[in-house]
Amino acid sequence: MIQSKLEIKSIPLEWVLPIRQEVMYPGQAAELAQIAGDEEAIHWGLFASEKMVSVISLFNSLKYGRSLQFRKFATLVKDQGKGYGSQLLQEVIKYAVSQGYAVIWCNARVSALRFYERFGFCQDGDTWQKNGIDYIIIKKALR
Repeated sequence: MIQSKLEIKSIPLEWVLPIRQEVMYPGQAAELAQIAGDEEAIHWGLFASEKMVSVISLFNSLKYGRSLQFRKFATLVKDQGKGYGSQLLQEVIKYAVSQGYAVIWCNARVSALRFYERFGFCQDGDTWQKNGIDYIIIKKALR
């Protein structure tokens, strides 16, 4: 159960990168945390008691018509399992609906499928592997 004051807000890319690097690329080069298109993306952070603990980046996409892709969704390891990621994803889904997107989607780690299924996401296509990690596209129709 989340006990602290939560705030979700738009943040600059520079704030996103350290959490991405720490969670997704521990012990590896910081450059791995930045991806093509980051400069045009919308970046959100979830703050618990004024400390940023979770980040997500939103990209316009035409993969499924006018769709919203989220990428590099990460919560600090010590703060995982506290509901922060769920809160952030719920806000992203609300935003996507309010902005008229038809679909929201991402390239998800297969190990996280159960998490996304709780929010109504379904698998689309076959799995593939990158850097030893299994991925699959998940999507959710919004209208």
